[in-house]
Amino acid sequence: HTHTHAHEHTQTSSLTSFSAGGMAGTGISALLLVLLALVVSAAPVAAASLGQRAEGDAPAHLTREDLPPSLLAKFDKLDAFAAAQALKNLAGIPLQTLDESAFFSTNGKVYIADPPKVRSRRRSVSREVQRMRRMFSGSPPTGFTSDGIPIHHSLPGSTNIIYIDFNGHVISGTQWNTEFGQAVWNAVAYSLDADFATFSSAEQVGMSGVWNRMAEDFAPFDIDVTTEEPATFGPTVGRYVVTRSTDADGKLMPSNTAGGVAYLDVFGEFDYHTRTSPAFGYFDRLAGGSEDAVGETGSHEMGHNFGLSHDGVQNEEGDTVIEYYEGYPNWCPIMGSAFLQTVTVWDMGSYPNANNPQDDLAIIAGKTGGYRADDHGNSLDTATPITITAGLGTSTGVVERNTDFDVFSIVAADAGPISVSVNTFVSPSNSPGANLDVLLRITDAANNVIAVYDSTTTTSALLNAVALPSAGTYFIWVSNTGDAVPPFVYPAYATLGQYTVTVTGAVLNPATTAAPTTQATTRTTTRTTTRTTTRTTTRTTTRTTTRTTTRTTTRTTTRTTTRTTTRTT
Repeated sequence: HTHTHAHEHTQTSSLTSFSAGGMAGTGISALLLVLLALVVSAAPVAAASLGQRAEGDAPAHLTREDLPPSLLAKFDKLDAFAAAQALKNLAGIPLQTLDESAFFSTNGKVYIADPPKVRSRRRSVSREVQRMRRMFSGSPPTGFTSDGIPIHHSLPGSTNIIYIDFNGHVISGTQWNTEFGQAVWNAVAYSLDADFATFSSAEQVGMSGVWNRMAEDFAPFDIDVTTEEPATFGPTVGRYVVTRSTDADGKLMPSNTAGGVAYLDVFGEFDYHTRTSPAFGYFDRLAGGSEDAVGETGSHEMGHNFGLSHDGVQNEEGDTVIEYYEGYPNWCPIMGSAFLQTVTVWDMGSYPNANNPQDDLAIIAGKTGGYRADDHGNSLDTATPITITAGLGTSTGVVERNTDFDVFSIVAADAGPISVSVNTFVSPSNSPGANLDVLLRITDAANNVIAVYDSTTTTSALLNAVALPSAGTYFIWVSNTGDAVPPFVYPAYATLGQYTVTVTGAVLNPATTAAPTTQATTRTTTRTTTRTTTRTTTRTTTRTTTRTTTRTTTRTTTRTTTRTTTRTT
């Protein structure tokens, strides 16, 4: 992208200087259009994604005729140069997924204006979800900024950053400004009341909730989701501005009737941070600014920045009939309409009549250089020991790939029962927002399965009172799974995320306990040395002192020696 768009910038600059020199007459303009047409025809744009369209084989190169009807009228308003760039920018995007929400900028960039979110219903929360919220409802802030924003980082040190901007932002010099004819917007801060100068405790809780949801969505990747403004911005630093649909001066923000707005497939470009960022989430159009609506919108809009299009539904002819898929009960892809769902995940067209075959995980990982580093070993030999204290041990982790197994080891001093629970992230309020669905196993040192838990009603796992047959080392395996029991059927793909594992049992050995043979050897050596030294010192000191010194010296020496020997003993 950097090379391509640098070339585009050179072309634009050349045309501008040509016109500025007073040579842009009718003949020159016609000549330029001919030259542009020759360039486009000589270097056509590949449309690899069209090969996956339902209507059959895709054309070799993307042309106007390949665009869906919903885009044609918008495309035809572009000049020749912008039209050529638009066809390039659409390469790799499944065109059937671009519907009424897609628009072209005057430079050929594509942006998406997603509709507002309204809480039309409240789903009842099960007792199991309530229990899960008590076990793992996200990470608390590490502190607060000077203006009261809770500080969170999901992966400190990563060069790929998603900054959630809650404290207002001045937007100028971007493609947004050019497109909507505004020199500057003074975007207001996130607020649930009329006070935009300070953050209330409810707003601080809401900001942490937004971060926790987005951190869970991007947990598999080498990405730091943060609420702390980075020191510098570059091609791999994205900004999600949570603001109102009108700025501080009353001016309409970009696509202000939408709930969220973002440019498509721009993360990593050399001018990303200055031209096509930020993405927007308008809290006054997102269920009253609730953390689940604002958070799910943030992940969705940043997904657009990474190059992801909408997950919808198509008919037998391959035409999109629903732009935003609402999912099964309790499950929905993030690039659909994941608001209000229990499990929200990235997808690859895994549901019936899906119109979008994009491999979301591979696309995001490709943009960011890969996945998060594995935090626990995947085998018996590389298992992470769980430290046990008073019969209780805990650990945390992230299942970051569909092929990942996180393995932990425990040691039992005798046969007897233990309990193991693995709790996934669940938001403390509103929809759960979980991504990971856990498959839990316990095996012995020979990898024989002792117990398995794969629930069809909850994303967490609990093995209670599992009888260990004997003393020895046992292993806890944590991985992801799907759900195969109707009506809650969804694949294991991308059910990835954070968890905590807890193990309890009276038969478990503390990790710091030494072997009994070592203790016996130490005691024997200490006793022998002490007795020998004491007897030798006493006899030698008494005989020598009595024969060669006066009575006064004898008394003094004897007292001193006795006291020293007693303390040593």
